[in-house]
Amino acid sequence: MAFRLAPTAASEGFRLEAHDTVGSTNALALDRARAGDPGKLWVVSKKQESGRGRRGRVWAT
Repeated sequence: MAFRLAPTAASEGFRLEAHDTVGSTNALALDRARAGDPGKLWVVSKKQESGRGRRGRVWAT
């Protein structure tokens, strides 16, 4: 599975950071923000190993 930005998103300056496996895409995005990333970043992954669902539910991807 290949990830890519829609042409509109790319033209608006969004960037894509794609991974095969990560702990959590949200945690990775938060790390990037704390490190000073300017934003407009979409973090995606084929598989998450530590993702959490809403309201304590299990998240499986």
